[in-house]
Amino acid sequence: MRVEVTIDLGLVIDGVEHTADFIWDVGDRPVPVRKDRIAFGEYTARVLRRQYKCADADTLTDTPGLAPVELELWAAPTKATRRSRFTPQEVRDILAALPCVSDLHVTGTL
Repeated sequence: MRVEVTIDLGLVIDGVEHTADFIWDVGDRPVPVRKDRIAFGEYTARVLRRQYKCADADTLTDTPGLAPVELELWAAPTKATRRSRFTPQEVRDILAALPCVSDLHVTGTL
């Protein structure tokens, strides 16, 4: 299963709240629930919320390959991860190195 993930990095730099958005391929493993911790390499996040989205029939017909049910996860860094003070670029580098992560976008990075 592919899950859309948004991580609030907990950083506000020059008035910009930094986030990481990506697709996470969890395969056939169970989907994390609220308060679960996920280790993305050395960056650990805690699940804040998950939401299922069901596409309507017209959308499924118009968009080949679209899954009928999608899952979104919102997460935040754990206390220990926040103490490590990762920059947005460091978070991007960590996530980009993982084969289960695709379509990565981290605000404040190139």
